[in-house]
Amino acid sequence: MEKKISKLNLPNLKTLPTEDAIKEVTEKMIEAGKKHQAIKGSQGIKKKTYNSTPGWTAKCEAIKKKRRDLRNQLKKRWKPGNINISVSRLKAEIHKVTAQLRLTVKEERYKAWTWVIHEKFRGNIPARSLWRNFKKYIKRETYMCEPKLLQMGRQQAFEDAEKVEILADQFENTSKRSRRQGNNNFNKATPDSYKHWNNYEKEPLLNLRDIQRAVSELKSGATGNDRVHNNMLKALPIETMQIILELFNKSLNQGVVPQIWKHAIIHPILKPGKDPKDPASYRPISLLSCLAKLLERAIKAKNKKALKGNIQIEQCGFYEGRSTTETLIRLEHHVKKGFLKKRHTCGIFFYAKAAFDKVNIEKLKEKIQELKVDRRYSMWLQEWITSRTFSVRIKRTLSTIRNLESGFPQGGVLSALLFSLYISDLNADNLQRAKIYLYADDLAVTVEGQQREEIQTYAQKAAIFIEQWAAEKEIIPPEEKTTMMMFTSEKRQAPDPDIFLNGLKIRCTESVRYLGVLLDSQLNWEKHIEKLITAVDRRQMLINAICNKKYEVPWDVLMQFSKAIILGKIDYASLVYASAKKTILAKLNAKWNETLRRTTNALKSTPIPALHIETSMTSLPTRRKILMAKYLLKKRGTEQEDIIKNEIIMDPYLMDYRFEIHNKPSLVKLLKDFPTNMSPLTIPTDKTKKIEGLERNISWKIHEEIGHKSGMSEQSLLQFALSELENYSEYRKFFTDGSEIGSRTGCGIWDDYEKLGTQHRLSDHTSIYMAELFAIDTEIKEIVREGNEGKYLVYTDSLSCLKYLKVAHEQAPTMARDIAQNKRMIEETGSCYETARSRLKEQVEKRDIQFRIKELLGKVAKNKQREKVKYLGQYIKDTGLIDVL
Repeated sequence: MEKKISKLNLPNLKTLPTEDAIKEVTEKMIEAGKKHQAIKGSQGIKKKTYNSTPGWTAKCEAIKKKRRDLRNQLKKRWKPGNINISVSRLKAEIHKVTAQLRLTVKEERYKAWTWVIHEKFRGNIPARSLWRNFKKYIKRETYMCEPKLLQMGRQQAFEDAEKVEILADQFENTSKRSRRQGNNNFNKATPDSYKHWNNYEKEPLLNLRDIQRAVSELKSGATGNDRVHNNMLKALPIETMQIILELFNKSLNQGVVPQIWKHAIIHPILKPGKDPKDPASYRPISLLSCLAKLLERAIKAKNKKALKGNIQIEQCGFYEGRSTTETLIRLEHHVKKGFLKKRHTCGIFFYAKAAFDKVNIEKLKEKIQELKVDRRYSMWLQEWITSRTFSVRIKRTLSTIRNLESGFPQGGVLSALLFSLYISDLNADNLQRAKIYLYADDLAVTVEGQQREEIQTYAQKAAIFIEQWAAEKEIIPPEEKTTMMMFTSEKRQAPDPDIFLNGLKIRCTESVRYLGVLLDSQLNWEKHIEKLITAVDRRQMLINAICNKKYEVPWDVLMQFSKAIILGKIDYASLVYASAKKTILAKLNAKWNETLRRTTNALKSTPIPALHIETSMTSLPTRRKILMAKYLLKKRGTEQEDIIKNEIIMDPYLMDYRFEIHNKPSLVKLLKDFPTNMSPLTIPTDKTKKIEGLERNISWKIHEEIGHKSGMSEQSLLQFALSELENYSEYRKFFTDGSEIGSRTGCGIWDDYEKLGTQHRLSDHTSIYMAELFAIDTEIKEIVREGNEGKYLVYTDSLSCLKYLKVAHEQAPTMARDIAQNKRMIEETGSCYETARSRLKEQVEKRDIQFRIKELLGKVAKNKQREKVKYLGQYIKDTGLIDVL
């Protein structure tokens, strides 16, 4: 199978208009892709085969074909009122074949499921992939199925041709402008605006590396209207990729977007829990041109900073490095911060219906023109969102082409960022004593105060501001779905304030679901954890079904299912609900321990720590601490304008001890105990890795650290240190050192000949003296094991170790006696072994200087472990040493 599509035979594209040139290249790519073995079957809608259904094999297909043939024979022979023996025999044969088909399908599904368990689900499979494949076998309801019946008013649709038109009408009506038309007299960018660019065609915006990087990020997906598949783009030769680059630059320079790139094929997907007969219950998912999305991806990568720089800091959706966790942590922090001040907090949660479909194109163009990007990008983006069309497809039936008056497709690479840009003028600066929490189009506002009247005044101002802003943006939040809740630490509920939106009073509730988390008035997370336990119970039924003895499921597969199905559910928002009471969290811990017990088939009398050791899993409290530590490390490395870093980590109230005692926010304990709580999940006992770039930093370290400790000049110290290294150049040098922080102890060894660093994590509360001895003993044993003749020099900075090593009497530690014995063994074989500090007394006049140099060289191992952070990264995962923090 060839890896690349053959070179395309194309005419001179420079003489063709941009749209015609793109059309010509698209047709040639499809023609070449059909001949390519890797691309075959990727165009259009593939016919459903027996391989696409779990457990449906060729044997089942043959029996089904036999039954279909019998039914066709019955249709030909059967007549009303005619009772024939042959007809009766055919009916009996059909019933017999149907029973045989049921039995065969059952057997084949069992074989397929057994194969999947023992083969496909083995190994380290991502949880998302495991869950997606598992749903095929448990017959989980899918929302991507085609509607069987649609009803709009009195009109009912049974045929696919009628259904697609009804859905197209629904989506077209949704995109229509419900308010007054926007200002159409905006300053549209035209090619005439670029007359001052005398050489803009000579300066292309994209290069070949940008296209190759964008192609490498492509995933296998459905094709759009032009039938170009991502697999085709991945298989293109470098010559064809260069042609596509020229077309992209030509499209950007001229601000031309072909109409085929603006047309979307919509697949309706049923929203969870909605009526399948109602056309409004379907979400429009657009299939766009893969070639156009490739250009979008390249534009996004080139203008990432400019686009994200115009998004408000409160927006946590569609933003790399941010998630729902940020929004929930901010909300919890501000509410409990109010509890500390003995204040109440009013939260208003807005719901924007069809926000993507209501974006005003003209106002969005004004926003795009304000971007600090190349004007050619601005002109292309304005053209990209203008005059878009769509068609609805069910199976092989397409609706008529419809126009989009507002909004843009939910599937474009730039759609999410452009939506965030559209609502970027919504921020807390325009509100008084109110805070905004925004994730995509999920909006929440909180107002803090001591008295009901005070809260009602400022909350009503915030609601009026949101109402006016939404009317201007033509995103109207429905009053019946907008809710309000009072957060208070008092057991006696205060009277709810009266807040109005669009003339109607906002409904006040005792709990509200926001970003998948159930919030209650006291923010004790009891209701959320109860709902979480119910969800875990349902998922445990799947684990119980998988644990059936007839399948003989391997233990490691069961653990993967438990992590993917149950642990993933528990981990979501665990950084937030970790502040709940221990008695409430204990119920959730018991459910997870029950899952581990069922997975390992352990007895009820088995201790829980034994379950954790058997499964290599930690308890949920420890796991939450690890997740918190990872989150904190990530936030400490983010940009300065990160809202979590500015509002929470640097907040003085967070470090207040009373705040921890009374309200226990989830990040407080972590910040207080971070140096001791941070530990790896599995502690490596021995890891050896090559550290790049180490040798060129040794002399620099000597220069830096000795210079400020001695009265000698820096040049003299450097020359003396280098001469010491030259005097023992014939020796094979080893640098050892121990390290201790709190109760945690470790040691490091550096082999200067092999350029290898070895780290050892010792048991807690091990003395630093034993860590020094352990490092020396480990290296001496390695020398004995190799058995090579030569001269060895071991550097150490511990005088106590040398004291026992020179005179290994009976009172010396066992490890010191072993080192002395191994030393004698090396010397008997003709090798030379000595410790660096053993020669200090021989040179009394240079003792102070030599002491500092030898101490420095003895610490090279530990110093170079810090250098490892720069060269290899992920130091905490690779080793267990905590001292680098």
